[in-house]
Amino acid sequence: MNRFEELCESYADARKNFFAYRDECFSFGGRLVGSLLRFLECPQSQAEMVPVISERKTGWRYSPQGAIELGEDDQLWHFGLILTLYEKPNVHPHGLYLLHFTFQKSGDSFVVKLAPDGKQFTITGTEASAFDEIDLSIFETMKDYFDSGLQRFIEGEREDKLMPIGFAPKA
Repeated sequence: MNRFEELCESYADARKNFFAYRDECFSFGGRLVGSLLRFLECPQSQAEMVPVISERKTGWRYSPQGAIELGEDDQLWHFGLILTLYEKPNVHPHGLYLLHFTFQKSGDSFVVKLAPDGKQFTITGTEASAFDEIDLSIFETMKDYFDSGLQRFIEGEREDKLMPIGFAPKA
């Protein structure tokens, strides 16, 4: 084998390794969302994965592979999860709330943040209990957000800024 063929082999191996890493990250993102939806007992119809770096296409339903994007500046994987909340299923208005996740693989674990500067969680393993801490934290933070809404309104806090865990109402 000559040097050029060695370079071609190295190139092929590098691509194969990146695509395996990428696919593992896509799979993790799907498991992360699935765990949260099971924890919340949220119907699939009330949740939607979306890209947060590139512009969303109207009317599209994204798979994890379509929603999860690699950030150019931070080399983290990014995606959004829109939860549609309501007082009653068939009564409007419905509120759309965006959770912004970032994550990366680190050894045998994944390091996950809600919003680029949010609380960090380390998730090891694939069993359902590996996601318990992050699922509970998201639930408690969102519940506190809604439970304290009137007080924030009285104090003049804006509703459209991102919360510390990385979710905000969507128009």
